[in-house]
Amino acid sequence: MKEVKGLFLGYASPSNGDEGIGAYHDKQYKANDRVKHVRKPIDAWAKACKKVEDKVFMGGLSNYGLSKGFGNRR
Repeated sequence: MKEVKGLFLGYASPSNGDEGIGAYHDKQYKANDRVKHVRKPIDAWAKACKKVEDKVFMGGLSNYGLSKGFGNRR
């Protein structure tokens, strides 16, 4: 839909919000790429947003998500 400008991909997070990807802190973000609860929603959003991946932004950094064409909320 052209009306949709962006989609926020949140994760399980140890904080009170969706900032931070979950199991690991942003400084250890490479480890996030190996966590199932991180990869599963990334794969689902990539499938749902095929050809408009640039509208998806993540709550925390993940190289896996970046490789799908997603951005990062910062």
